Amino acid sequence: MIIEVFGEAKEVKQVVRLNIKRREYGIQI
Repeated sequence: MIIEVFGEAKEVKQVVRLNIKRREYGIQI
């Protein structure tokens, strides 16, 4: 159970990082 939660947290962090990168690049994707 705990491992699954950590896995989801990692995925969320990756998505957040992608969103931050998009903001830094002015969303030119």
